[in-house]
Amino acid sequence: MHTDRQLKAYLLCAGCEDVLNKGGESWATPRLATLEKTFPLHDLLMEAHAGFKDENGGIYYAATNPGFKVEKLTHFALGIFWKAAVHSWRGSKTEPMIDLGPYAETIRRWLRGETGFPENLHLAVALSKPETAFIVLQEPVETKAKPWRPVFAERPRRNVHA
Repeated sequence: MHTDRQLKAYLLCAGCEDVLNKGGESWATPRLATLEKTFPLHDLLMEAHAGFKDENGGIYYAATNPGFKVEKLTHFALGIFWKAAVHSWRGSKTEPMIDLGPYAETIRRWLRGETGFPENLHLAVALSKPETAFIVLQEPVETKAKPWRPVFAERPRRNVHA
């Protein structure tokens, strides 16, 4: 459903709301994908060095692009997760949407600039091409999963004789 309605609740004081706004929201939101198929954040990322690229896309190093504010995007994203962990976004309900467990307080403190980035926390961001980007806000959803473990397929080795 296409709508211009906003999810909103009177949750934070003006000072705390300003911390989230200045921390990343005001930088990130104008760079999100649009209905006109523009995606300024994607365009900005494409200015960075591609560590890997093929016909399907690539892996780009945002941290090497001086115009790409990784800390602002991280603040914006973690702000969304933190707000979902302290309040519901669903109508008159007040119960949190997700449980960040012991990370909720450390994320809150990081968002406020009181501490460094929380240990053992990983945030991955993937961007679609502008022509295939979904223009949707999906509220955070908690899933129960088995502990994550990277698995890499080993390439077959060829015996080479000199």
